[in-house]
Amino acid sequence: MPVGTAQVAALRRTFVLHASLVGMAEIWRRVTVPSDILLADLHAALQILFDWDDQHLHFFEHGGVRYGIPDDDEARVEDQAGVRISALVNETGDSLRYVYDFGDWWEHRIELQLVRPFAAGEMLPRCLDGARCGPPEDCGGVDGFRHLLEVIADAKHPEHLDMVSWLNGFYHPNAFSAAETNDRLKRFLRRPRRSG
Repeated sequence: MPVGTAQVAALRRTFVLHASLVGMAEIWRRVTVPSDILLADLHAALQILFDWDDQHLHFFEHGGVRYGIPDDDEARVEDQAGVRISALVNETGDSLRYVYDFGDWWEHRIELQLVRPFAAGEMLPRCLDGARCGPPEDCGGVDGFRHLLEVIADAKHPEHLDMVSWLNGFYHPNAFSAAETNDRLKRFLRRPRRSG
């Protein structure tokens, strides 16, 4: 029997999630979300948390089932519409996978680290902590990103000027600010909300 809106609200808790990039575990975020957050809204928050631009397809995976936006090329994805994170994870240590950009294949491991009572008025999602800037869009996945870091760190590298130009000179791999991330999340929270 489907859970109604009033029941969902009564069961609401706060989840503390730890999300890290597989193959680049030094890039991670810790974030609080309501336990009833829709996967579509969690995707939007993860885009902000990892500095992505939402230019590519994505999916969540749990228990061998993938949830995303179905299209003709990706028939194995269940529609994420109406699916809440609490349908997939509920206890400390539970985890799910989030993959963004099927070309670069940015795989994230999302672990539920803590479950606590829901506090009305708390800004959620909210970034608690993190490390390093997310990789730029379309840089070639983990291997391409490692090459990019090597090139921009070496002013004598033959690709240095081209790579810095491609990045518009604005990419700083060690830059991360929870406060700036939360400012972007606040703008996300002010947008019209998705329905169930």
